[in-house]
Amino acid sequence: MRAVRRIKMFTILFSLVGISFTSCISDDNNVEPNKPVKIGDVVGSYSGKAFTLQGKWMNEQNTIFKINDSLIVFDNLPVRELVGSVVKDARKTEEILNKMDKVKYDLAYTSVIDETGTALILTMNPKELKFTIPMDDNKQDLVAHITTKYKGVYVSNRYDMVKFEWVVDKLTVDGKEDKDFVEVKYFFPGSVKR
Repeated sequence: MRAVRRIKMFTILFSLVGISFTSCISDDNNVEPNKPVKIGDVVGSYSGKAFTLQGKWMNEQNTIFKINDSLIVFDNLPVRELVGSVVKDARKTEEILNKMDKVKYDLAYTSVIDETGTALILTMNPKELKFTIPMDDNKQDLVAHITTKYKGVYVSNRYDMVKFEWVVDKLTVDGKEDKDFVEVKYFFPGSVKR
């Protein structure tokens, strides 16, 4: 009698587990191939995560930007690491970021279609990022020198996505280079067209 009861319980348990996994079979997990693209397809508004890496510390922030024919336009670029490199105090950095205006940055680029015709390769032409931070009784002018090591890419499959990155390798404060500055890497690993 106990053996029969155990078999019934096992059968019921097994069928419940089986039913719970059958809904996963119909999930939309199909990999879609990239669609052919044209030069102007990259133009639009994008949103996604921006990751900043400085030394061993990584932060992420939701970011919105626009891409036109020759520029990637940020109306509110995250600059926490750059400000923190100058201020060197987490609480003061937060206060300064709250007082600051939004930092705008335009990243120039050129695009070509890759040999398969399914991606746009974006070659970045960065300029220096200049902004001012309010420090106690005065203001300090920061100039971040930006370089790119890798090209960006735009693809269109289920979503229209753009990926790119850059590095701030040098920072000057009021015209003097900050010798203690640790480079900051900006990653935009998969921003989706809205």
